[in-house]
Amino acid sequence: MQPKILIIEDNPIVKKQLETILAPVNVELHFTNSVKKALDLSRYMQFAVIMTDVHTPDSSGFTFINEFLRKTKPEEQYIILMNTNEDEAENIIKAYNSGAVDYITKPFRAGIVRAKVDLFVRLYKKRKQIEDLLLNILPYSVSEEIRENGKAIPKRYGSATIMFTDF
Repeated sequence: MQPKILIIEDNPIVKKQLETILAPVNVELHFTNSVKKALDLSRYMQFAVIMTDVHTPDSSGFTFINEFLRKTKPEEQYIILMNTNEDEAENIIKAYNSGAVDYITKPFRAGIVRAKVDLFVRLYKKRKQIEDLLLNILPYSVSEEIRENGKAIPKRYGSATIMFTDF
């Protein structure tokens, strides 16, 4: 299954540019122009990358980030890219302080956008591989405890099978 990317953008020209730029990355693109709809989509779909414009018709990219991160478990915080027409240090700092992991300015430099998104998609895939590996190695209850709390409290088990392997 291809990783999904959510893009919050209201300009049809920019949407088309991003479709063209990201075509080689082999991802499933989902577009919306609404922060509210983006939040709804993020409740039932998992995205490898979320790109949002600072200025959206119904809110702002900063509002989206704050709402998204407030409702998302820390271990499920997805990579968020901000894009805007403004290349001001104040907005860049605000983006990072609000939880964005990168900042892209318009007009886009296709190679840079593609490379950044590709990198974050690869990181997402690696994180998923690690999660799957933990689910295969550890008892389900232990792996869930790690996902929820970032750690597991040692417990005594009546019987266990231990397998060692070299990767």
